[in-house]
Amino acid sequence: MKKIKNVTKEEALEMMEIDYPNYPHLPEKVRFDKEVTMKAVRGSGINLTWANDELKNDRDVVMEAIKGGGGLSSANERFYDDKEAVLESIKTDIKGGPGSLVYASKRLQDDEEVVLKAVGDNGISLQSASARLKDDPEIALIAVQNYSGALMHVSERLQNNLNFLLNAFRMESVDMNEISKEEELKLIKMFHDKILN
Repeated sequence: MKKIKNVTKEEALEMMEIDYPNYPHLPEKVRFDKEVTMKAVRGSGINLTWANDELKNDRDVVMEAIKGGGGLSSANERFYDDKEAVLESIKTDIKGGPGSLVYASKRLQDDEEVVLKAVGDNGISLQSASARLKDDPEIALIAVQNYSGALMHVSERLQNNLNFLLNAFRMESVDMNEISKEEELKLIKMFHDKILN
């Protein structure tokens, strides 16, 4: 589509009510207006991609873009360490995608509340959690029960814990005193062969 020329702010506002996909084609003087951008990202948060740096740094615009399904990818990096923005973005994550946790700061990738919300909604998000939380049995269990492929991102210690594996796949736990080390290793190998390879 070609650039839209000679459009007033009022016309652009009206256009963004129903024609928000044309936001990238608006002239910059109109496209970089906060009110026009707010309407455009309300229709589709992806429109934040075509906003200027000032708007990508504006909390109102970014939060509206997140609610519009745009996630954090086009926002100013300062929002990667904003717990409210990250939690809001997690709500709009697409199942099976890498999730908003990939954009979160290291501090928030190590925040139990944030990571629990992320893996509870989208188990693959565990890939972006801190090593400490990948080793947390509760968080890892939720992630794997939500998406079995998350087992690849669980700590090695938990990947080699038979009772964790049995719980993760909702199987009956075993009394470790009743099986030999050899039997335990065979069962762990079976999980690895079926899930991790």
